Amino acid sequence: MVEEKKKEASADSTADEVQRLRFKDKLQEALRHLKNVHAACELMALRLIDRNEHGDREMAMILVVNGFTHDLSKLRGIEWDWIHQNEDKEKLLLAVKQHQASNEHHPEFWGGAGKMPPVRLAEMVCDWFARSQEMGTDLRAWTLTALEKYEINPRSKLGMEIKKFVNLLLDPQFTKLE
Repeated sequence: MVEEKKKEASADSTADEVQRLRFKDKLQEALRHLKNVHAACELMALRLIDRNEHGDREMAMILVVNGFTHDLSKLRGIEWDWIHQNEDKEKLLLAVKQHQASNEHHPEFWGGAGKMPPVRLAEMVCDWFARSQEMGTDLRAWTLTALEKYEINPRSKLGMEIKKFVNLLLDPQFTKLE
């Protein structure tokens, strides 16, 4: 009897440890993304200031502030509970839809990328930059996939505006490679 209770206690403690480690990994992944996006927002803000076009300083400041609040919804509610979970695809889809509806850097929030203000387009590109780094992919390749997903012609006014933001994030020697 005592031996069975020890085994149960050991199993419970192992399950608790697994849950603790999963929670910690999930939090670290979310925090890493938030930090990566904020770093990209800072980089773009500084490069906007260097570009010195009309309105760039104001956009730079807004972008830095947005970087501090980017994707905070991932840390609570249905997004925290279900994003990055593979057990229930329906709940995952609901969490993704909630995320897109709650965050202004997603075209779905606005009813399409063409309705997004420039500062939110810039933040969206910073998000793409962070995700491309996290996934080990090229920002240009990531951008082309996103433009296709959102049915944005790369040569359209909107496509060219997005390209300008992409170029601001890339080191100068890489902006000429297309």
